[in-house]
Amino acid sequence: MRNLQNRRAIVPVAIGIALSIATAPGSAQQPQVSRGGAVLRGVAIDSLRGGFLREATVVVSGTARMGITDSLGRFRIEGVPPGVARVEVMHPALDTIGMVLVTPDLVFDPGDSVSVIVAMPSATTIVSRKCSPAERAQGPGALFGQVLDAESDAPAIGAQVSVSWTDILIAKKTLRRSQVRRSGTVGSDGLFRICGLPDDIGADVQATNGIDSTSAIGVALTSTVATVGLYLSRPDARATPVGGVNAPGSPIAAITGLVTMHGRVTTKAGAGIGGARVSVDVASDYAMTAPDGSFTLAVRPGTRRLFVRKLGFAPVELPVAATRRNRAPLTIALVDAVPVLATVEVTARLRERGLSRVGFSDRQKRGTGAYLDLEQIERRRAHDLVSLLANLGGIRVEYFGGRPVLMGRARGMQDECVSFFLDGMFWRGGGVENFLMPQEVAAIEVYNSPFIPAEFEQNECSATVVLWTKWKVGVR
Repeated sequence: MRNLQNRRAIVPVAIGIALSIATAPGSAQQPQVSRGGAVLRGVAIDSLRGGFLREATVVVSGTARMGITDSLGRFRIEGVPPGVARVEVMHPALDTIGMVLVTPDLVFDPGDSVSVIVAMPSATTIVSRKCSPAERAQGPGALFGQVLDAESDAPAIGAQVSVSWTDILIAKKTLRRSQVRRSGTVGSDGLFRICGLPDDIGADVQATNGIDSTSAIGVALTSTVATVGLYLSRPDARATPVGGVNAPGSPIAAITGLVTMHGRVTTKAGAGIGGARVSVDVASDYAMTAPDGSFTLAVRPGTRRLFVRKLGFAPVELPVAATRRNRAPLTIALVDAVPVLATVEVTARLRERGLSRVGFSDRQKRGTGAYLDLEQIERRRAHDLVSLLANLGGIRVEYFGGRPVLMGRARGMQDECVSFFLDGMFWRGGGVENFLMPQEVAAIEVYNSPFIPAEFEQNECSATVVLWTKWKVGVR
């Protein structure tokens, strides 16, 4: 008599590409395993990102039988009714690309055991099927994503998604920056694609609907395909941006309301860290953590960039989905600041490319301020940020209640205060010297009125200090 439990060999899988997102069944109750049912077991492979496809939903079509893959991509489904059926695999990574994995027809006999291996398509296959030859001629890479309404999870139809990066052109001994921008439109299924991209860049992705926009989220196209999911506040005809979608005083918050975000900042061991600064996009309002590391922060709905800084710890930046349905508190673990490589171990070309990318080199050539590069900063051997900035470009130090305060030179109606920009973003609330160590700084720009560049004009302070961190410039 043949052994029905082992008569079925591994079945090859056909890859199906759907034009719409596959939706997993709801909370359907699985019936009791019948004695005559078959057993389906298998492994799901993530060919796009490498490794196994974890937490994927595996469904036997036409039945209520389903399973979830484990950390090794394995799944097992019992009680499959006898007959012919296909197996579908669904996962957020596939949804973002607009694909489903579907096997050929499989025959399930009573008491049978069927084994399958399912695999996501390769990056090359995805690009060849999703991008036209003309688009692929511009570049081998592609960005696929999904944009949903932050209030309802409905597709953000018609929203514009842009991806931008800086190309550094090297000609003999000179470096030139070139800003490159590509865009795509969100379709009726909430999906977008932007083809013809380089496959070795770091870029910023942002979605906008003309009224509000997400934060610019960093993505790395280190391989051919990158994916991203974004939440965007819905447009409201009553809301009219003031000076741009991100301008202070925009009525967006009054129209859509704010989302309260809760979380806790801890060490790697789980101990709370008090006095850490938590902000969204650096320039927005911020919160200081309580002694147990907890914080509460009100932000606009949508995908935002969260920044966490505490002196003595490496800074953290991560994208967060600020929606009213996402009530789970955040836990952000900080690690001790790691000493960076000495100057002699970092090539001059790497520094030059990073400084050119953020515009430091161009502004230094214009010479309207005072400038320090990495080597000059290290020669100062400053023990804190106040010491590093003292007497640079007219910045002086005064003491109030025993606390050092950086001051500028009063000119006309302007105050002696100093505005700070960190990695290109305005720093609110003061006290940047309490959150940044000299060892983290790669370059400094100091400007006095009336020579402050337009991109760094923020208030009536007489001086502006622009700080570029090694993390932003790309020096490790």
